[in-house]
Amino acid sequence: MQIEVKKLSKIMKNIKNYETFINENNSKDFTILYLEGMIDYNEWEQEFDKLNEGKIVDYIKTKIVPVLQNLVKKIKTAGQKALNVIKKIFNTIKSFANKNPRLFKIIVLMLVLLIIGVVTASAATVSGGDPSDIHLNITNAAIGLLENITNSDNNLDISFQNLHGVMDAKAYLIDLRDGTIDDPVKISEHAKWIVENAYEKVGELIEEEDAKNLDTLKTIGENVVEYVRTATELIIKKSNGVQSITL
Repeated sequence: MQIEVKKLSKIMKNIKNYETFINENNSKDFTILYLEGMIDYNEWEQEFDKLNEGKIVDYIKTKIVPVLQNLVKKIKTAGQKALNVIKKIFNTIKSFANKNPRLFKIIVLMLVLLIIGVVTASAATVSGGDPSDIHLNITNAAIGLLENITNSDNNLDISFQNLHGVMDAKAYLIDLRDGTIDDPVKISEHAKWIVENAYEKVGELIEEEDAKNLDTLKTIGENVVEYVRTATELIIKKSNGVQSITL
């Protein structure tokens, strides 16, 4: 009887541990689970695709905004996974690009902000603090993603050529990868200039669209801008030999 009680006690403990695990994970958004490596990309994509599309503004607010918020939370370590998520978001929003080009441009600029944020995070966390020592795969993936965005306008009624931020970001990352610019101060200033201008344009487009329920996007953009400012300051300090600064 004592053995059975011990077995039962062990089973109940295992059940409790399992329930705790489930509850902890259920409290986390599926994007966070993916960025933390607890589910793979295919599992993340399945969850993302479950969210139904309704009115465009509501769709952005309920589906896109929470994902962007979680990308910002994990921007320092998200790396390639963040770029995977950004690519999926872009491929999804293309469906309403011609129907509502202004809302489409808003999300594209938000994605540009995040792309520069991810690359800047990579530059800020390298051991030597040299931004030219960025992990090449992150930079190339970011360039490829921006090329995918700019090349897609062949099938859309909009052109990215005059959309401030997109073309600037692509040119900047190519120069960064190729070593055309390698001074930490110039690199940092350029990164800040791109995100600040993209953020300003997002605010203008939201006002033009009169989409006050998308003001959360401005908050997300502001958080990315502040992160890039902090990260670029770190890049400059580390390039000057100050190694004790952390993000």
